[in-house]
Amino acid sequence: MFSASELASYEAFLDYFTEQASYRDGETKGALLWLKRGARRLESDEPYQAIKLIGKSLVGLYKKETKKDLYAALNILSLAYQKVGLLWASRANLLLAASIVTDDFWKSGDFAVAQVYIYIRIAKIELQLGRLNYALSWWNLACVIDANVEVSVMSERESQSFDGFLSQCILNTSHEKLKSFNKLPDLLDNYQLFVSRSILLHALGYEDVVENEYQLKIDQEYLNYLKMVRDADLGAVVPNLIVSEGRYSHLKSSVMGCEIKIFFPFRSPLVELAETLLSVIEGFCSTCIVDQVIVFESSLDIEIIADDEDEIKISHEIDTSGSVLKMEVTCSSFTSDMLNISGQNEIQKWLHQFVIDVFSHLMRPKNLELTLDSMLGNDKALERSVSFGTCFGGLNNVMGSNAVVDIKELLLDKKLSDYALKRSEAWDKEFPKEMIVKNSLTDYKPGKGEPPKNLFDKEKLSHNDMKVNNLIKVRLWDKTIWCGTGFALYPDGTLELTLLFNDEKAAESIFDDLISEVGEVDKPNKLKISIIRKISEKSPAHYRVCISENSTFDDSKMVQMIARKNTMTPSTSDNLDRFLAAYKDRKKYILSYGVVKDEKLLPSSSKRRIINKFDIVVVDAWEVGPNDIEIMAIDKNDDPIIPKNVDNPPIFAALKRQFGE
Repeated sequence: MFSASELASYEAFLDYFTEQASYRDGETKGALLWLKRGARRLESDEPYQAIKLIGKSLVGLYKKETKKDLYAALNILSLAYQKVGLLWASRANLLLAASIVTDDFWKSGDFAVAQVYIYIRIAKIELQLGRLNYALSWWNLACVIDANVEVSVMSERESQSFDGFLSQCILNTSHEKLKSFNKLPDLLDNYQLFVSRSILLHALGYEDVVENEYQLKIDQEYLNYLKMVRDADLGAVVPNLIVSEGRYSHLKSSVMGCEIKIFFPFRSPLVELAETLLSVIEGFCSTCIVDQVIVFESSLDIEIIADDEDEIKISHEIDTSGSVLKMEVTCSSFTSDMLNISGQNEIQKWLHQFVIDVFSHLMRPKNLELTLDSMLGNDKALERSVSFGTCFGGLNNVMGSNAVVDIKELLLDKKLSDYALKRSEAWDKEFPKEMIVKNSLTDYKPGKGEPPKNLFDKEKLSHNDMKVNNLIKVRLWDKTIWCGTGFALYPDGTLELTLLFNDEKAAESIFDDLISEVGEVDKPNKLKISIIRKISEKSPAHYRVCISENSTFDDSKMVQMIARKNTMTPSTSDNLDRFLAAYKDRKKYILSYGVVKDEKLLPSSSKRRIINKFDIVVVDAWEVGPNDIEIMAIDKNDDPIIPKNVDNPPIFAALKRQFGE
């Protein structure tokens, strides 16, 4: 077995060898070597390395003579994206692959097995995304092509797999949303998805039709079967099904725990733009999990605005002032026939700037220069995400110039029978699905000892395994300096802990946001205040204040959390001691802010915001262990006071884990 350093050296040698092969034997030879190495990495359950390697091969394979190799690369890269939970990037690669094989059909007039294979894969991805109209459209197209190839490649198992997962999605659809499925039963019948149809009819309340047409008895055994289908683990997250028929729609993704939502008018080219934005963000940020990149935002909302201009024109603006990071994208009403080389270059040029802006506002690499040099240079992240991740033109090439409208109107066909929702209550009201229970804020208990060996194997993490807690929003705190902490005990007995800033407007924004998250009375103790004492042997009165978050814990495997800390350097501990004594007596205090200008505290505003708090953590630095949240408040150069009778204080392990010392 290789050690980590030996493996890195070996990979560097292989990279050098591949690059030299590319120089010596031509770009194509090098690209094929990247592809083979990437495929082996995916087989070895290293999807992020596979994404990097195959992503580097795409440009070299984008040639007429290596079209089949490009098709294979896109398929394998799509599998790698899918494995790590990036379905939009996976879909974009499949869409390009579908366009490639469809080009052959338009030229030769002959259907190909490759079309069936790729259309089925897209149908499954669309279903995992919850886009019902799209999934059924691709599935039907795959069935039509399969009926016209020499030898059918769509096995019964393939059909059962799609039908089964669709059935599970239907059974997990909310009762209210089932109303929009009233035209779906006939369509499922036309597409020979009989299990899904019978299950949907039951959920809608047509038990008599189920019994008569399928010769089934609706008894406890049948209900147990439905419950089993609803709750079974089929290897994919069950999505909320979306019926695409309204004027406006939205799409969403999760990248390293940051939830990204895009809102847009449902018409071309805005639909394709929304798909492209998600695929490009996912593709560009896909390997950040293994590249020591930290996410600082839990959500990003993007709104697409239509512009009446006919020429290709796209622009964007970023709003960092509110609780949620927002972007507004303005797009002209261009048509697919305008997407010539010049038009595509215009879009790609803007996408480069867009995805860099998104990255810079969402994430911060541990080593900015090194990470960006690797991503933009060696890993060709822009090429794999933008050049091969856009969604303009692909759908129209396969399904025709009116594809978006046809898909949108799929369930509006007047020939389809209307099965209006008959049930007044959900079909499973008597046996609802058990929901994942989030542990309360007080349930967090730090572990002891070393973490499991595979805990930090990020190749085993998907983007859906991650969660971002950002009660403390970096972009708001970065607009000012937290320059001190004060305490006050008022005549009426009110106890106050005051955070001192040098910018009043920024301080107001910080507290407005905190109150919008925790309220004016933080009874659940979501906002965590910690005071770490005795951080310096030379200056015993010095202490540090840490503002962080008490997290809820669900099924996420990794939670990223942001904290802010402020080191106080008083000559005595008198003020802190008085505050802590008063808190011990009252068990409550208010948290607020003050403004300091020229080292003077300005008079408090009558409008300043306050948060009523009931908890505070006070700990000596030597007591902080490697698994405590307060580890975020420990500095590399701290020299904590350690009691003489303590031989191996927890802080030693904490410093070693945090700084390798």
